[in-house]
Amino acid sequence: MKTAILFLSLFLATSSARAGELVMFETEGCPYCAAWKRDIGQHYGNSDLAALLPLKRIDIKAERPKGYEQILDVKLSPTFVAMACGAEAVRFEGYSDSGIFWDLMDMAAAKVRRIEKEKKC
Repeated sequence: MKTAILFLSLFLATSSARAGELVMFETEGCPYCAAWKRDIGQHYGNSDLAALLPLKRIDIKAERPKGYEQILDVKLSPTFVAMACGAEAVRFEGYSDSGIFWDLMDMAAAKVRRIEKEKKC
């Protein structure tokens, strides 16, 4: 019985942790990535959105980590992919300024919440 409860709690923790996520595809030397890191990166983890969409950073040129192979056709750096229930919900490419980024993230978060509510993930 204890094993079943432990397994269930581990399963629920894992599935909810991957329910929503913000994946940032970046490349070394990318000036737009550097601007994002300077303007947003140091604050994102403390934002309200980080609880819904924790950040996962992936090098565009590297082999995809397990579980991210389904995100296809990433060509520009940075590319941001908001995931909901383990699937791509919203994608936006590039970075110009913090105001536009936060506006896009608000729209992405609304869509992720809607998908998670519908799918109950």
